[in-house]
Amino acid sequence: MGNLVRGRDVIVSLKISGTFYPVFCAKSATLTSNQDEIEVTHINSGADREYVPGMGNATLDVSGITTIDNSNSRVSLPYLLQAAQRRQLFDMRMLLTDEDGNPLAITFTAFSTTRSLTKEMVSYSQSSISFRITGSIATSTVIPDPEIPPCDAEDPLYLTLAEGDTEVSDVLLEQDGVVILGVSREGTVYTQTAGSPGNLQFRFTALTGAVDFQNAGNPGGENIWILYKLT
Repeated sequence: MGNLVRGRDVIVSLKISGTFYPVFCAKSATLTSNQDEIEVTHINSGADREYVPGMGNATLDVSGITTIDNSNSRVSLPYLLQAAQRRQLFDMRMLLTDEDGNPLAITFTAFSTTRSLTKEMVSYSQSSISFRITGSIATSTVIPDPEIPPCDAEDPLYLTLAEGDTEVSDVLLEQDGVVILGVSREGTVYTQTAGSPGNLQFRFTALTGAVDFQNAGNPGGENIWILYKLT
């Protein structure tokens, strides 16, 4: 799918003098958004607690190879250590680009809370930093709701299996392209079979729109529920 995003196509940057620069030569980045839970359990809640969403908060963690300065157009840990002394806030951006080349920018304001540098004898030094996001998070594009699937189910049928009968039918099931999604008999779900139906099975005949069962209907009739779609 063209809308997939590879890890290498996620770039975390912060703005300096009007220009966004990547943070480190980053190997990993994690954006975490949390929502507070406010309990609203009351006398009519029964045995289960009830909640509503409260205030939100978010953090960003980035790690990568250490550089001594910003000369490669990437923000270094020493620079961020200096900024922390000044209690500096940054405008930041997390840029995602999918396999079709479509970009999505996630923007916010943040300040660093934790900064660390590690030494590895057989590899490059690693830098890590955690940011606390202050205020809201914005996206460059409003993401729409998912599209309704083209093969969405039709309205279910509620039929009656008459006493002594082994099948129900409906003219709607005689349409071309009918696919049975589910059948229940008096609330018990049955599975479809292509041969003669056995216990808890049904057979669908598209030509006549009939759903057959092994056992005949009980006195007074039985309720049959059928869910289907058209392809």
